[in-house]
Amino acid sequence: MEGKKKRLVTTLEKEMKEAAKKSEFEKAAETRNKIFALNHIRDIALMSKDFDAEQSTVIGHPSLVPQVEAYDISNISGKQAVGSMVVFSGKNPDKSQYRKFKIKSVEGPDDVAMMREVLARRIGNDWPKPDLVLLDGGRGHLNMAKELFEALGFDVLLVAVAKGPTRKKLDLRVSDANQRINANPRIAKMLEDENFLKHIMDEAHRFAITYHRKRRGKEMLE
Repeated sequence: MEGKKKRLVTTLEKEMKEAAKKSEFEKAAETRNKIFALNHIRDIALMSKDFDAEQSTVIGHPSLVPQVEAYDISNISGKQAVGSMVVFSGKNPDKSQYRKFKIKSVEGPDDVAMMREVLARRIGNDWPKPDLVLLDGGRGHLNMAKELFEALGFDVLLVAVAKGPTRKKLDLRVSDANQRINANPRIAKMLEDENFLKHIMDEAHRFAITYHRKRRGKEMLE
């Protein structure tokens, strides 16, 4: 079985590279997810008691390991503004895919406009397409991103995440995609897991703050 798995992974890696060369990025992302699944079957089995029951129906399906991107903005009154993108494969961070953005087109403290620049630049790059995008923000961020994604043909489930009125519960605002959530139980479980949502948004915030402090310190030395 181990030998067959290695041969299958090698074949899939070739397919992924070929799809990327042809700019078939969605196909390449799906193939990447299959490779991840094959390489982590043993780990997933140990973590999930019901894995064996699910394996026959989900093995090799791209939704086995949903790809999630989370975004945050950091600035002080609009100065030294930066944005962050963190990427999780399932509930595990994939730091090789993290990205940071120096805000170039926005002056003053306009968090929504800064987030728009970050998302537009992200879509303009040939990076693997995620299954879910999480934004640090509320209704304004969600509406902006939804309009941008539709204009650029970036069809991805979109959720804005903010601290609730009591700051004890997260306030989720989801783009009109309930059917898509229901069709993907793994994404639905992620959105129900407040600890995971808090973890990934805290990671996006940490990454943005780290870059902001580095940029601020560098400018103070100039």
